[in-house]
Order: sequence, then structure tokens, then C-alpha cells
Amino acid sequence: MRINPLARAVGAFGALVLAGSACAGVAPGPVGADSPAPPTATAPTPNATVSSPPSRPASTALALESCGDITHFQDGNVGPVLCSDGRPSLAADSFFRSLLPAVAVLHLAPDANLTDVETAMCADETFGHMTNPTEESAYRLMAAEQGWGFGDEPPAWLLRQAC
Repeated sequence: MRINPLARAVGAFGALVLAGSACAGVAPGPVGADSPAPPTATAPTPNATVSSPPSRPASTALALESCGDITHFQDGNVGPVLCSDGRPSLAADSFFRSLLPAVAVLHLAPDANLTDVETAMCADETFGHMTNPTEESAYRLMAAEQGWGFGDEPPAWLLRQAC
């Protein structure tokens, strides 16, 4: 029986993610009497500059919304991925899900961390041969769907990082 190379790559990516998760779960050793006490949190000073809060809490996922058709671009990307009210587009979600299993970022859960997102985006680029604009759109769609609060860090990382 012949196995599709893309299926093999996606399976290998899944194994890497699981192995990385297992390694990240190592707990630090106990704090001994000779160890310094952990730092305590301090209250911010009244004069500290505070950036404006996001329009919604980072952990709030948004429901898909039917807000019209998407446009297919020459680079393989589609848009808009978000409706005018910031909700994820049902049409864009349907398009990206039609690309499965190539879009690993779509498999991440709401509690995914920044490393999980960056690893999935790199796998999409390496194994799924996704373009950076398409991968950025898939990330922005999932960030809205899952309530991730990473901002522009993953797309910026993908441009800097050689996968």
C-alpha cells in the first residue's frame, strides 16, 4: 500500500508536536533552603504607561459568521477572513478547511500557546507548501475563532524564521 507523502509529513508533524509537548511538561525541582525565594509580584506604579486594552478579552473565541463571499487571490490566499465586525468569516473557514490536512494551524485548540502556533505555521509552510500570505490569513482566522491573543507575533515570526 502506498502512503501519500503529505499524509506522512502531517503524521510526522503530529509526532513532533506530541514529543515537544512531553518534553515541555518537565516540572522544575523543589526550592531548597539555599535557593533564593521566588520574586513576588509588585503592583504597577500609578505613573506607568499602560497600553490600550484589546477590543475583547484574548481568551474569548468568536462564532463564525456568514458575511459574504471571499475573493480568491493569485497567490492562493483568500480574503477577507474576518467580517467587518471582527468575527471569523464562515466562507474563509470553509475554504481553509477544504485544504486539510495541509493547514496544521486549524487543528490547534483554544489553549494553544505561542510555540504551538509557530510550530504549526512552520509545518504548514514546510510540509503543506503554504505561502506566507495564506498562512497569515489562516492564523488570523483561527486567532479570532479560538480567542488567541498573540497579535502579530506569529506572522512576524514566520517572516523572520527559516522553517
